[in-house]
Amino acid sequence: MSLSLSTIQDEIYACALLAGNNERVIFYHPNAPRPKKPYTSYQYFSSTAPRMIRQFDKVTGVYKIYSCNEVTYQVDCYSDDYVQALDEANQLITGWSKQTVRWRLIENLPITVLTFSPPQNTTTLIGGEYEARATFEIVFNIMLEDGSSIDDVDYFDKLGPIDYINYND
Repeated sequence: MSLSLSTIQDEIYACALLAGNNERVIFYHPNAPRPKKPYTSYQYFSSTAPRMIRQFDKVTGVYKIYSCNEVTYQVDCYSDDYVQALDEANQLITGWSKQTVRWRLIENLPITVLTFSPPQNTTTLIGGEYEARATFEIVFNIMLEDGSSIDDVDYFDKLGPIDYINYND
């Protein structure tokens, strides 16, 4: 089982609309046009190396492979006022913590919310005017392998003995 980044982003988008108040949710890309304020942007930030677990199944005699990966997104809430931006960031953290949003995420894809960073006022001076924004990070745990892939241990037992023949003798 493998998940593409666009599949993950589609599900995060749907859950982000449920979690926050902003109806304008985008995935940030440099130099891309931005919507009218207020809006929220999600930007892929980093991921850890996949952690693989092999678990032996005594019934079938094979190793089942499980794997997960932690993926971090940076969330920026833009508004005309930094207080509104911080309010939206806090609303999103509260919304992502709700069981209905988490269940929506788990039912459609093997993704769970692990943790959040506290929201910060990251208002920035751009072109002589201040752009009010609040920023936090959200960490997702994404299941890459769900045990459907197997590692069979009896390959060499089925192969049998190998006879080496030297034709030069």
